[in-house]
Amino acid sequence: MQKLNVSVVICTRNRNEYLAKCVGSLLKQTYPPKEIIIVDDYSDKSILKFLKKEFSRIPLSLQKLFHFKTDLIVLRNKEHSGIVKSRNLGIKVASGEIVAFLDDDGFAHKNWVENLIKSYSNQKILGVGGPVVEIGRNIKTPVKPIKRLAFIKKGRIVTNYRIKKLEEIKYFPRKFVPFLQGGNMSFRREAVLQANGADVNFIGNCYREETDICLKISKRGKLFFEPQAVTYHNTAKKGGNTDIIKFNIDNFLYYMFRNTTYFFFKHFDIRKAFDFTLHSLNNQVKLFQKNKTGINRDYLQIQDRIKSTL
Repeated sequence: MQKLNVSVVICTRNRNEYLAKCVGSLLKQTYPPKEIIIVDDYSDKSILKFLKKEFSRIPLSLQKLFHFKTDLIVLRNKEHSGIVKSRNLGIKVASGEIVAFLDDDGFAHKNWVENLIKSYSNQKILGVGGPVVEIGRNIKTPVKPIKRLAFIKKGRIVTNYRIKKLEEIKYFPRKFVPFLQGGNMSFRREAVLQANGADVNFIGNCYREETDICLKISKRGKLFFEPQAVTYHNTAKKGGNTDIIKFNIDNFLYYMFRNTTYFFFKHFDIRKAFDFTLHSLNNQVKLFQKNKTGINRDYLQIQDRIKSTL
């Protein structure tokens, strides 16, 4: 197999400390990426200056270990534009045959890129992703092998990709899937361009934009889940591309429902889309009746809102 060049795109805003750890994990990869493309969504402080200062602290003896010649490219939006436009800018600038995405408050296992690349020996595979180890989040942990990794049923879009501990990857199969996790996904750049990148009609918190791009590409070829391609996610309480909604629970829920409904009507016939939307709304109402949101996020505002309703 010919060696494939990988461009890793990180979309970020006001998360410099998290970003430094993210970039650092990519510099230590067993299969070094060709380039790391950071798209700054109009942060308050210069990311470029911060990274120069941060990585200048690495001793020269240690710098010699980073002999991979990975290019670091920092781009900056002219205004706060959100995750979709930031992602598209990264795709446009990327020069690698493979474009991978990593969250700014996440970081990669040392062999993440290497394990992503292995599956691309199959020319029918257009995208590869893996599991995400959640740090500090209260999530259900798998206790037995997972058969259905990702599916849509009665208005629920389900991805069983999140775990608490690395050893839990033993419960994941290697198999084809309809969509991947936004913080751990990669595609052949040609396939992303043919799918016209991310859809700018996903607005606000841009909920489901990554599911949309995956589904568009899966209609052209195969998406594959590789359990050994692991990333970590340490949910930041503030910053990031979704702070365009100010981390307000009412705004978040509005855009979640709005974008999910758009997703249904974009990809399914009217009857099925309408049915999915009604089920989705009904599920959310039932959660509200139990003083729950159904959102697996640790934003302080969400926690406070739930407590205030008890």
